[in-house]
Amino acid sequence: MLVFFGFAFSAIAENWWKQYDRKGWDEFPVPVYGISRDGPYAQNAFIRYLNSPFSMFSDTDGQASEAFELLTAREGMAGTSTPMRAVFVIDGDRTVAYRWIADDWISPVPRKEVEAAVRRLSDDGENI
Repeated sequence: MLVFFGFAFSAIAENWWKQYDRKGWDEFPVPVYGISRDGPYAQNAFIRYLNSPFSMFSDTDGQASEAFELLTAREGMAGTSTPMRAVFVIDGDRTVAYRWIADDWISPVPRKEVEAAVRRLSDDGENI
């Protein structure tokens, strides 16, 4: 599962990653990876700060964000682009089984939908 987000250490990212941890997303039968434009040192510091069980990947050049058509310019931040907040549940064949892309920067991830998508993969006997 890929979870795209704007910036490590932002209040929004801190809030949502803490919620994913409290809701047990680290116990999913699929790995959960965070992806942002932050560099690896910032992401590692963010993970340690949160005492997070999740792994994160640095998309410093924006290629992953662009491949998922998520890269967007940040208003009021000249020359800065980040991925829109998004969640992709990917099956064993690397096919997107579920996707959610935020319309704004603060709306909550539809947690129950994401959890149901992960369950469906498990229930279908997917090689996850």
